[in-house]
Amino acid sequence: MAAGIVVEGAEELRRVIDRLTEEAHKELQKALKKCALIVQGAAKKKAPRDTSNYGDSILHEISGDTAIVGTKVHYGPYLEWGTARLSEHPAGGKKSHAPFSEEALANLKRWAELHGMGREEEAEEAALAIAWSIYKRGGLPPRPHFRPAMEENKKKIEEILGEAVQIAIKTVTK
Repeated sequence: MAAGIVVEGAEELRRVIDRLTEEAHKELQKALKKCALIVQGAAKKKAPRDTSNYGDSILHEISGDTAIVGTKVHYGPYLEWGTARLSEHPAGGKKSHAPFSEEALANLKRWAELHGMGREEEAEEAALAIAWSIYKRGGLPPRPHFRPAMEENKKKIEEILGEAVQIAIKTVTK
């Protein structure tokens, strides 16, 4: 899961970057990392918290001229976008929601156990009750944290990248 900023003229910029010196590449990489850390920190602050597992899973990765902030936790997209009829995902996701899969019930059971809902048998009953509640409600509501983290820092990111590009261009035109 990732939010992004689309750079108009990216192909032209990529051709310029290819001609840049090693020093300029390092400057751009440093700026990308700085931007990724800003978004990562904001997303962690905004992320839904039940245990520290999800917030701790929010990381960044720099690969070439791309910075990715996201999580590899399988339920991350469901937290960000919601599910079923309550989903805000642009690709849809408005289908009926059946939170009764073996994996979903196992996750709900673990959640119930963590929240003191009794021994194994009681936790299984609680998991089933929660699944029915989710089903009746039409899914899980979205709890956006990546998108707001990106949007709230967009101006700062543009400034950081703009300065880095200016510095990089100066190293090429010396």
